[in-house]
Amino acid sequence: MARRGRAGLLRPRRRLSRIGLLSALSLLCMASGSAGAGTQPLSSLEMRGWQHSFTGPREGAPAGVRSLAQTPDGILWIGASDGLYRYDGRSFVRQPPSSAKPIQADTIGPLLATADGDLWVGHDYGGLSLVRAGRHVAQTGLRMSTVWALPANRAGMAWAVGSDSRRVYVARLIDRKWVLWTEFKAELFYGSAIGGDGTLWLLVGDRLIAVSPRDRRLRIVASGIHSSGLANSPDGRVWLVGKSRLTELGSTKVIGGEAFAITGFTRKGDAPVRFEDARHFWIIQGDNVLERYAIGASGRAVRIAGWPSGYALTASVLPLSALPSMIDREQALWIGTSQGLERFSRSSFVSVLAGANNTVENRSPAFAAADGRGTVWAWRQDHLFRSGFGQGLTSWPGTRPGGVAPCAARAGGVWVFNGTDRFTRIGGPSPASLPLGHDGARLAKELGVNGCLEDDRGRLWGAADRGLALLGPKHSTAVALGEDSGYSIGTYSAWRDGWVLAYIGNGNLWLTDGEHSRIVWRHDDNTLGFIEAQYRSRNAILLGGDRGLGRFDGRSVQVVSSVRFPWLNFVAGIVQTPRGETWLQTSSGIVRLRTADLDRTFVDPHFQPDLRIFRAADGVPGPPTYANMSGLAADGSGRIWVSTSNGIAVFDPATAPTDGPPPPVLVTAIEADDRAMPVGPRVELPSGTVRLRIQLAVVDFDNPMATRLRYRLKGMDTEWVDASEQRAAMFTRLPPGHYQLEVVGANSHGVWNNQGQAIEIDVAPHFWQTWWFSASTGLALLLGVWLAVRWRVAQVARRLRSQAAERANERERIAAIFTTPCCKACRGWSCASRRSPPGCRVPTPIERNWSKVSTVPMRSLPRVNCAFTTCIWRTARPTSMPCCSR
Repeated sequence: MARRGRAGLLRPRRRLSRIGLLSALSLLCMASGSAGAGTQPLSSLEMRGWQHSFTGPREGAPAGVRSLAQTPDGILWIGASDGLYRYDGRSFVRQPPSSAKPIQADTIGPLLATADGDLWVGHDYGGLSLVRAGRHVAQTGLRMSTVWALPANRAGMAWAVGSDSRRVYVARLIDRKWVLWTEFKAELFYGSAIGGDGTLWLLVGDRLIAVSPRDRRLRIVASGIHSSGLANSPDGRVWLVGKSRLTELGSTKVIGGEAFAITGFTRKGDAPVRFEDARHFWIIQGDNVLERYAIGASGRAVRIAGWPSGYALTASVLPLSALPSMIDREQALWIGTSQGLERFSRSSFVSVLAGANNTVENRSPAFAAADGRGTVWAWRQDHLFRSGFGQGLTSWPGTRPGGVAPCAARAGGVWVFNGTDRFTRIGGPSPASLPLGHDGARLAKELGVNGCLEDDRGRLWGAADRGLALLGPKHSTAVALGEDSGYSIGTYSAWRDGWVLAYIGNGNLWLTDGEHSRIVWRHDDNTLGFIEAQYRSRNAILLGGDRGLGRFDGRSVQVVSSVRFPWLNFVAGIVQTPRGETWLQTSSGIVRLRTADLDRTFVDPHFQPDLRIFRAADGVPGPPTYANMSGLAADGSGRIWVSTSNGIAVFDPATAPTDGPPPPVLVTAIEADDRAMPVGPRVELPSGTVRLRIQLAVVDFDNPMATRLRYRLKGMDTEWVDASEQRAAMFTRLPPGHYQLEVVGANSHGVWNNQGQAIEIDVAPHFWQTWWFSASTGLALLLGVWLAVRWRVAQVARRLRSQAAERANERERIAAIFTTPCCKACRGWSCASRRSPPGCRVPTPIERNWSKVSTVPMRSLPRVNCAFTTCIWRTARPTSMPCCSR
């Protein structure tokens, strides 16, 4: 009997609430990352394998789009009825007019982006203007007032076609300047195109005209042409567009049907044609229907997709042929409409099993799993589907009982429970069945078996609402799991040698072989939360949880937390491929990274892996189902299958769009103390600048919210600083000096532009921070020290001279004593005894210190050796002096 709280009838109820909550959160998260956020007005998408986005006035896009162009830096330029706009995937910025006076119309005509970064702008009147290095300047010298077209080929050759009220003028771009090439009488203009050799083709009136780039000769190729247009293909060919035929131009025999032609379509009115590549093209029919065609080897086109817009794409005053369209650097189709921008891009994931619709059946989630031979099996409610190598899903005959999920067979096929007493393997190399018998059927019913698992030894296990069962033809037993016996099985997977790793919902993680069971991870130690999915890898079992990813190696569980990597929140699916990739289904989307990088994250706490996250913009149908089984599977051909709440989609590496070229990384604005600075390769900041803000951007139109940015200021930073959120580099009180700001970025596909952008920054010093001020201060300090030393030396010299003078005076005074008769008599004598002779007086203090006086000869002092150490004699007779000797 199941205990209340974690199992039994309470378990499904808890999971339903989890599914509803997590699905809602995931849907909001994935929708927030969609490209070109916005709601398409009254339209539906019917193109399998393509993603569509609409950007309108709510997101800042202009209405009444008349032209589109993309410069080499990836920026999308939009000519509209109210001016010129710049779009980097995140924001629209209206450019200032080309002149202060209205000499040129604000209504923009055609646009031309050249390889050197120039953007030429045609106006309704006023001729051409040029956007170069951030400046928009009117151009003079050409006589055309209204510019009709600015065609160019991939070799960089470009033409300008325009007119005034009387003449049509054709100019050619040579060395970044326009040169008038030819002119003729004005007529109605219907289109232009340029060939790979530079030849300009024009539809004027009912005539087809060719203009040679080698001379100024104008040649009329054909007359009497009606309801036609011109189109360029990426391989440089020019096509004359008829009602049901595309005729290749390039010779004089194009009207008689001798040139190569594409048929198999019907064009309504003056519907424009835009080539996607050499084998596909688009037609916009009836002002609101977009069709995509594939070109066969014989030249016959086949319609492969269609999309109704639900609103008039062009303004009522403009012909349909004026509808602007463009293929960007990611091979996405842009259409400028009366209400904004429509974009169509190839999706990475393609839906193969529809999601929810108005029927009760299709509101049930669909699931997929791969068998031991690489075949994917999918099921939705009572219906079973099978895929083969390189094939789509096909319905498998028969049904399966609802509520019991099939499980993959190691030999191929799936095991299906008949609802009472038998498991049958279908789709394998040979039919097989596992009868449970009376006791086994009774056990399956008592436990509430809802799924199965085949282990390494070929045994079949049953997961149930009230425990785990080991099933067999003769004997089926309930597996004892200690304190968790009778509780609902959350997730489980096969380990080595017939062992199974089983997780009890909100309980412990057990390892069992049916007879012996032990806890390998206690509930109190679990930091993953609920374990949503398990996957057996080569050397471990990966555990997907609410709060990260775990790895069981047979002994213990290691965890990489979602606190460290937010994209590891609610891991509901795990699969690894022979190509060395690991795929994870999380609430953030479908994460792809290298398996070696994933292994490193478990051992290196500082490692940051490179990864790619696929979201709704990449064709992921919806959020995970969180149904206690992995939402990811890989088949034998390398395709990745994802099960979501809205159906099943597949990623085919052979046909999926590439991750694209490295994205452009741009500096869009520079502010110093709230003052705008010109954007350029070098920034010079005045002294005293406190705050510096440099706005950054990664140009990505697939999913601009998922792009990443890093910057590093050489001379200040040693590590890269992540700026993916604020999209700006900010600095405060930079010391004076020279710096270099390096910026790198990645697009939403995870492709990094490691060249990035570099800006030289010079911060001017205050005058007291300059070298000359420091040098002057140093010199002044040295001069002050020198003067102080000179003064001190002079002071000491004066004191020594004064002392010397005092000594000299003292010696002269003492020398006067030796002029007495006694000393005169002792001249030439020396003291023979230090004892005082009888009758001698006590020496005076001066006399006692006489021995300390220098013996240097002094003026008026005779040379005597009498030291007067102890006495002075009174007698004047030297011969009778007992104390003196010769």
